[in-house]
Amino acid sequence: MAIPEMGERRDPLWALFEDKNNIPLEDYSRLDESHVWSLIQRWRHAPDNTLRDLCDRLKRRRFFKTIDLLTADYARCDELRDQAKALVQQKHADLDVEFYVRVDEPSREGYKPYRWGPSGERGDDSIMLISKQGKLRPVEQEAQGFLNLLDANFTVRRLIVPETVREDLPVL
Repeated sequence: MAIPEMGERRDPLWALFEDKNNIPLEDYSRLDESHVWSLIQRWRHAPDNTLRDLCDRLKRRRFFKTIDLLTADYARCDELRDQAKALVQQKHADLDVEFYVRVDEPSREGYKPYRWGPSGERGDDSIMLISKQGKLRPVEQEAQGFLNLLDANFTVRRLIVPETVREDLPVL
């Protein structure tokens, strides 16, 4: 549901969609939490079934559920995603499936090591370790195997689906 105008002034959310990073500060400053929630409340009665359902889910806190994909087999993960889409289509034929099934791959870096400066000085950002003798040393001076663990990135694949289809999907 498009609402490009509010009286004589542009709706601030609409301005953000149209202008992207070039939104005038006056419009951006009117885009606050209460404004967005009022739009969500309004869209709960929209003629578009998908928009109406998504807003109603948000308002009633009926959030999508996640399934951890505990396999590195991307083809199998894609099959499970396709099965989830088919189930959503079967159970909710009036909704746009593309908004209801997603694969999420959040990742995080375990530790961002301090990079020593050209003159070899120790920076204040380094994690300091205390030896049994009470001497301080930066974590970067530890054994390479330990540092490799700190540098490891962790990624988890998750399938995001409505609660109405989660129980019908096989676990990987």
